[in-house]
Amino acid sequence: MAAQGFDNVVSLDVDMTEKKVYLVDQGKLRLLRVDLDEMQSPITSYETVIRHNIFGIEGFAIDWVGRKIYTLNRQEKSIRVCELDGRYCRTLIRDRIAQPKAIAIHPGKGYLFFTEWSLQPYIGRMALDGSPELADPIVKLAENDLGWPNALTIDYYSNRLFWGDAHLNEIGFMDLDGGGRRHIPARRTSHVSSMVVFDDYLYWSDWNLREVVRCDKWTGKNETVLKKTIQLPNDLRVIHPLRQPNYPNPCGTNNGGCSHLCLIGAGGNGYTCSCPDQFTCEPNCTDRQFACGGEDAKCIPKLWYCDGEPDCRDGSDEPGRDVCGIRICPVGEFQCANHNCTRPFQLCDGNDDCGDGSDEVDCDKPCDPWMFKCTATGKCIPRRFTCDGDDDCGDRSDEADSLCMSPDRNCTAEEFRCSNHKCIAKAWRCDNDDDCGDGSDETPDCAQMECRRGWTRCASSYRCIPNWAFCNGQDDCRDNSDENKERCPTCDDIGEFRCATSGKCIPRRWMCDSENDCGDNSDETDASCGGTTRPCSESEFRCSDGKCIPGTKVCDGTVQCSDGLDELQCSSRKCSVGHRQCDDGTCIVEHKWCDRRKDCANAADETNCSHVDRRPCSPFEFECSNSVCISRKFMCDGDNDCGDNSDETSSECRSAQCDPPLRFRCAHSRLCLNILQLCNGFNDCGPNDYSDEHLSMCSSFSEYGDCTLDQFKCANGKCINGSLACDRNDDCGDASDEIGCAKKSGKTCESHNDNGGCKHLCTDVRDGYYCHCRDGFRPDPSNPFDCIDIDECVGNNTCTQMCLNTKGSYLCRCHEDYENNVVVGAMTGKDCRAKGDPANIIVAADDQLIQVALHGAGVNRHAAAQAEPGNDIVAIAFDARRELQYWIDGSNHLIYRASEPRGNQSHIGQRLDLDFTSLAETPTDIAVDYLTGNIFITTVSNDELKIPARRVRRMSEPIQNTDTGAVYVALSDGRYLKKIVDGNLQVPTAIVTLPSLGRICYADAGLHAKIECADMDGTHREIIVKDLVFSPTSMAVDEGKGNRIYWADPKYRKVDSVNPDGSDRTTVVHSTNSPWAIDVFENYLYWVSRETNTLYVQDKFGRGRVSVLASNLEDVHAVRVSQRYARDSTRAKSSCSDARCSHICVELPNSGFACLCPDNGFPATDGSCSMARVDALVMPRQCSCVNGGTCKLDGSCECSSDFEGENCQKPNTVSRKLIGRISENLLLALFLLLALFICVGLIGFFALNVYRRRKLLSKKNEAADSTVSFHGNVISFSNPALDSKQDPHPIEYSMQEISSIEPGSTTFSNPVYDLETDNTEELSIESTPSTSRLASYHSQNRTGGDVIVLGADITSKPVVPPRPNKVEKDKTILLENPVFEAEPSEFTNV
Repeated sequence: MAAQGFDNVVSLDVDMTEKKVYLVDQGKLRLLRVDLDEMQSPITSYETVIRHNIFGIEGFAIDWVGRKIYTLNRQEKSIRVCELDGRYCRTLIRDRIAQPKAIAIHPGKGYLFFTEWSLQPYIGRMALDGSPELADPIVKLAENDLGWPNALTIDYYSNRLFWGDAHLNEIGFMDLDGGGRRHIPARRTSHVSSMVVFDDYLYWSDWNLREVVRCDKWTGKNETVLKKTIQLPNDLRVIHPLRQPNYPNPCGTNNGGCSHLCLIGAGGNGYTCSCPDQFTCEPNCTDRQFACGGEDAKCIPKLWYCDGEPDCRDGSDEPGRDVCGIRICPVGEFQCANHNCTRPFQLCDGNDDCGDGSDEVDCDKPCDPWMFKCTATGKCIPRRFTCDGDDDCGDRSDEADSLCMSPDRNCTAEEFRCSNHKCIAKAWRCDNDDDCGDGSDETPDCAQMECRRGWTRCASSYRCIPNWAFCNGQDDCRDNSDENKERCPTCDDIGEFRCATSGKCIPRRWMCDSENDCGDNSDETDASCGGTTRPCSESEFRCSDGKCIPGTKVCDGTVQCSDGLDELQCSSRKCSVGHRQCDDGTCIVEHKWCDRRKDCANAADETNCSHVDRRPCSPFEFECSNSVCISRKFMCDGDNDCGDNSDETSSECRSAQCDPPLRFRCAHSRLCLNILQLCNGFNDCGPNDYSDEHLSMCSSFSEYGDCTLDQFKCANGKCINGSLACDRNDDCGDASDEIGCAKKSGKTCESHNDNGGCKHLCTDVRDGYYCHCRDGFRPDPSNPFDCIDIDECVGNNTCTQMCLNTKGSYLCRCHEDYENNVVVGAMTGKDCRAKGDPANIIVAADDQLIQVALHGAGVNRHAAAQAEPGNDIVAIAFDARRELQYWIDGSNHLIYRASEPRGNQSHIGQRLDLDFTSLAETPTDIAVDYLTGNIFITTVSNDELKIPARRVRRMSEPIQNTDTGAVYVALSDGRYLKKIVDGNLQVPTAIVTLPSLGRICYADAGLHAKIECADMDGTHREIIVKDLVFSPTSMAVDEGKGNRIYWADPKYRKVDSVNPDGSDRTTVVHSTNSPWAIDVFENYLYWVSRETNTLYVQDKFGRGRVSVLASNLEDVHAVRVSQRYARDSTRAKSSCSDARCSHICVELPNSGFACLCPDNGFPATDGSCSMARVDALVMPRQCSCVNGGTCKLDGSCECSSDFEGENCQKPNTVSRKLIGRISENLLLALFLLLALFICVGLIGFFALNVYRRRKLLSKKNEAADSTVSFHGNVISFSNPALDSKQDPHPIEYSMQEISSIEPGSTTFSNPVYDLETDNTEELSIESTPSTSRLASYHSQNRTGGDVIVLGADITSKPVVPPRPNKVEKDKTILLENPVFEAEPSEFTNV
C-alpha cells in the first residue's frame, strides 16, 4: 500500500524530474502533490497545488519537459494548463468538448492527445500551446468505429498512440497522426479504464473485471492478470525514468523570456508565450473579479475575496478581519450583507435570495469573457448553457431566436447547422427527432445511412441507438423494439452478466454488491455469489448486509449502512489523522473544531475553545449557551440548531411571532414550527408535546374522500370493496351497503338516462345497480334512492370549540378570545388557542403549589407556592377577570386568596374570614364564578369524617346520615357566607361553575355517588349522572365546547365527560394509573395520578397518546390551568351588573339573577337583606416585582436582602456596608481596650455594644438563610425561568421543601392583622326587581334539600372515615373513598 486516506482519486501522474507524484482527489476537490518517497505520509502533509476548478476533472497529465500541468475538465468542458505549482492557469479549449475522458502528452512532439466519449466519440490531438493562431486547434485522429474511448497512452520510443474502448471492448494503437490504426486481439477488455505502455508490454486496468492486465504491446499475446483489486482501478502509471525521455525544452532555462507561461508549440521545436486567463501579462480583470498581485498574478472571482481562504499566493484577497469583517458563510458561498448565505448561481437571478437584496446588486457589471449575460437580471451563465433548450436565465434570453438562429452564429465541428441556422449536436441528425424545428436534420437520405459500429437500427424507423441501450428497461427506440428480448445484444462472457428476466447486460462488478441492479435480483442470487457479497478492501467498511462503504464514512455522523452499524460503537474507534473525535465518537476534520459551528451532535467541538482565537458571533447571529453561533432566522423554529436547545428555550421564543398560516405554535413546548411540519407523522414539537400531530387537526387530511374509486363508502365512513355492495350481506356494519340496491332485470344507471333514479351517485353491479351518497351524506332510510345530510356536529370530537354543520360537511370555529392556530383548509378551527400569555398549570401537591410552565423546549417545573409545612393545599381556583387565585388549607380548614402568579415574584396570601371550624365542617373544593366573583365551596361535616367507613352489605344494617355535605356561596373576599345546597349530599368532593348557564355542578362521593347540577342559588337540583360512578374526586368544565363536564373516578380508573344536561356520556381516559385530579384547556385534558405522582396530558376527546408533563408530585390533590381565557371563553356578561342586591347576587339561567342573604336570612322584594353589612377586604393587587421580590397586598414589593429598588430590580449593597461598619466598630473597641485599659465598666460597656451589634448581624444572616418560613396564610411564588442565570447548569426543582436560598424565596410575616378596610362605597340599595328562570326572592329560603329532582335515589351510604392525623412526611389523602375497597365483583371496570 503506497498511500491511503483519500476520498476518491480519479487520476494521477508522475514527474520523474523532481520525483513527485501528482493526484486529483475529487472527494476533497484538490490537486495534490507529494515526493515519491513521502507518499505514505498523512494526507495533511501533501501540498495543495490547485483547489479551484477541480470538480469535473477526468484526467490530467504532466509535461515533464515544459514543466506544466494539463487538465481535462468534463464539467467546464475545458482543457487548461498551469504551472506545476498551480500558478498562471490558462484555458486552452472551452465548450468544444462534451465528455472528455483520457489525456496523454508528448512533449517531444509538442502535442496533447485526449479522448471524447460522448455520442460523437473521437480521439483528438492539439498542440501544447493550444495553437492560438488556428480557428480550430483540434485535429481528430479517429472518429469512426469508436464507442467509449476511455484510455490513452503513448509509446515514446515507437511514437505510437494506444487507446482502449470500454464499449466496444477492444484496445488498439495508431500513429501520432491517426494513421496505421490497428487492433490488438486481447480478451480481458470488458471495460478498459486506463492504460500505460512500457518496454515491450501494454498494461491496462479493467473496471468490470477489477483487474490489472498485461500483454505484448504489438500482438496481445501472453495476456496476464497481474493484480485483482477490490475497488475500481481508476488510473494506472509506470514509475520509471524511461517513461519520461529527456527531450530538449524549447523554452530553455529562462522560460523562453516569457513573463508568465512558456508553452511548447506543435512539433516540439518552438514555443509560445502565454498569459493567464484575462491577463495580457498585465491584469485585465472585469468589475466582477479581483486581481491578485505578486508572483501569482491572476483574476479571481470577487466571490473568493474575503471568503476566509487565501486564493492569491500573496494573500491579497484576505486582507484580514478589519477589512473583510466577520466571515460567516462557508467557502464557495456568497455572504449577504445580513450574513445570510446563498449559492453563487443565485446571484443576479432576479430573486432576493439573501433577504436584503444584496445578491442582486452590481448586476449591470460585465460578465467574464466565457460567460453570457442574461438580459433581464444581469445574471452571468456559462456560454455552453445558451441555446441548449433550457431557460437558464429565467427570461429566455439565453434561448432567444436572435441568438440561437442568428446567421452569424458559428457551429463547432461537433455540431450540425440547421437550415434555420440553429446548431445541434451531430449525433442528433437522423435520429428521427426534429431537433432543428424545421426538419432539416431529418432529411430523406437518413433512411439510407448506415449505423456506425456499436450501434443498431430500431425496428420501425431509421433511428440508430447504441447497443448498450438495448434491453436497459427504457424505450430508446420510441417503439419499444429495443426492449425485445430477442434483440438483446450478446453479453461479454468475461466482464458482463445477463439478467434473468430482462436479458439486460450488466457489468460483473455490479454482482453480489447487495444492490438489485437487474430488477429481479438475479445479479444477487446467482450461484457465483456463493450466498455472500464481494469482499471489502482494506480502506472499506463492511455493513451487516454485506455492503461495502468507504472507511472515511464510518463514524462521520451520517448513517450509511441500512442498520446504522457504521455509526455504532464510535467511541471505541480511533479517528484518522487530521480528524478529532466528538463525545459520541463521531470524527470531524480538525479545522472544523472551534469554528463557531456545531459539528458534533452535542456541540462538544465548541465548548472548550478558550485557548483559540476565533471570531465573535455577528449581529445577525444568536450566540448559543455553548458558544455556537447560528443565524437568527433559525431561532425558535423547532430545531435544536445550537445543540443545547438554547435557541429554542430562549425567552425570545416565548414571545416570538408565530403567525399562521405559515407557522404553528406548539401547545406545550411553545416551539414555533413551519406549517409543513404539521401532520407529518413525526413529533416536531419535542418530548411530551404532540400538538403538531393532533388527531382532530390531522384527520382533516383524510376525513373525506379516503375511499378509492373501486371502493364503497359506508354511511359510517368505512370503506369496503365495491363488489361487496348489494350482496345481501351487511359488510358495512350499518347496512348502508344494502340500502339503495336495485335488482331490476338488467337495468343499469344509464338505461333511461336518469342515473337509475339515484339522487346522488349510481354504480352498476351484476344484475342491477345501487345508489350511494356523496361525502357528508348518508342514505335516507325512508327513500333508498335519496340521501340526507350527516350532522357532523352531533357528538363532534374534532372541533376544539364551536361546530357549524353545513350541507355535506361542517365547519369548525373558535370563540372570540381564541384564535385559529392553523388556518389551512379543513384544519381551520381544529386547534383553537387562547389569546394572551401562555398558560401555567398549577398542581396542589401536599403543602406546595407546583407550577408547570408551558414554555421552552420542555417542561420547566418549580415550586410556585408553599403552605406551612405539614399542611395540605387541597383545592385551587382562579378568577382570571380579577386576576385572583384561591386555595384551601385543608389541615386548618382555611381559605386564602392572592393575586395570580405572574413573573418572578412571590405573593402574600390573604386569609378570608370564613370560620368552618366553628361550623364543624371541612372545606373540600372551591370554584369561582368569574362573572360575579362569587366563590362556591363544598364542605363535609367533621362528624362524617370521624365515622369509620364500612361497606353496607345487608339491607338490615343501619344506613348512616347522607346529609353531611353542603355547598356554600360567598363574595370573593369571603363575606356573607350562605349555604345553598343541603340535604341528599353526603361527601361532595369537587365543584365547577358554569357561569354562562347560571349553574353549578358538583360531585358526591358518598354511598350513592353521583354528579349533580343546580342553579347558582341552589335550586333546581338535577342528578345528571348516577350510574357507574363510584368515587369522583375532581371535576373540570370545557366552557368553549358547550360547557362539557369532566370528572375523574380513580376507583374506576377513568375520566368521563358529559353534557350539562346529562347527555352524550363518554369515557375519555381509561388508565391503570387511576386519574385523580383533572382540568381541561384548549385541545387537552390534564390529569394527575396519585399512584404514579405524575402529571399527564392528552387529547380531550380521549384519542391518541398520553404524554408526561411532570413527575415526582407527592400527595397530589388538585390541578388547574391558569390563563386569562381558560374558563372565560365566551365573553359572557353578568346579569348581576344591573342588580341592586345588598349582599349576594348569583347568576341564574336565561340571563336571570337572584339576591341572597347570608346565614338564614331572606331578601326583601327590593333585594335587600336585614343583616348588617361588612366592610370588604382590601383586594390584593398585582405587582411587578423581579428577582424574587414579594408582592404585598397593596401592590408594593418587599425585596430580599440581595436586592433593592421599587421592583427589586437593583442589587443591594446595604448589607455589605453594614458589615463594614460593624467591622470598623469592632476594631475601634479592640483599640480602646488595648490603649486605654482604664475602666472595667467602660470595657464591659463596649463589649456589650459589640455583642449587640453582632447579634444584629446574626439576625440579618438568618434572614438571608436558606430556610423559608411560611405561616399558612403566606404563599410564595417564584419563577426559575426568570431567575438569576449565574449557575450555567439547569436545576430541576424538587417537590420537597426548598433548602437553599434562591431569588424569589423570602421569609414573610402575617399581613392579615395589618389590613385596612376598603374605602369603596357599597351600592345603594334600591327597590330593583330580580329575575330568575322560575322563581324570585320568595324561594330563596330553599336550601336544596326540599327541591331535589323527583325520583332521585336517597338511599344512604356509610359515612367517610376520619382523616388520619399527619405525621412527618405522611402524605395521606385528604378525602379517602368513603367506603372500603370494592370487591371486584361489585363494579364493572368500564
